[in-house]
This record gives sequence, C-alpha cells and structure tokens, in this order.
Amino acid sequence: MKAMWKIRGLPMICGQAVAIGIVSLTKRDMAGGRVSGDDAYERYLRHHGEAHPHEPALDRKAFFRQEQDRKWNGIRRCC
Repeated sequence: MKAMWKIRGLPMICGQAVAIGIVSLTKRDMAGGRVSGDDAYERYLRHHGEAHPHEPALDRKAFFRQEQDRKWNGIRRCC
C-alpha cells in the first residue's frame, strides 16, 4: 500500500505530494527571480534600507563583487 499524505486538506500519494510541492515552489520562486538570483540586489536594497538606514548601500557592481568574494573565498572543506 502506498503512503498517503494530505496537502492543503487533499489526500495525495507520496510521490504526487512531493512533485506538487516542488512544482509550486519552483513556479513561485522563479516568478520572483529567487531561483536564478536575479532579484538578489533588490532584496539586498530592501533589507539594507530597513535594517541599516543610516549607512549608504553598495552599488550593484560592488554588491555582486562582495557576494562573489563571500561565496568563493574562505575555507572550503568537507568536514
């Protein structure tokens, strides 16, 4: 017997529930640009304006340079 889950009150077979969850997440995130990171600078500006209004925000070029440094520099190891 297949496992049954309920999503939004509807019974779903386990595989269907996972597929539906992935599809909805992907559509929602892609619509906002979050999957590709296209809206990263806009999200940074929104956060910066709310959390650090007294400090000047980075321009787009400096922001992406900082993000690349954060992502690729530093200690990288498996453990």
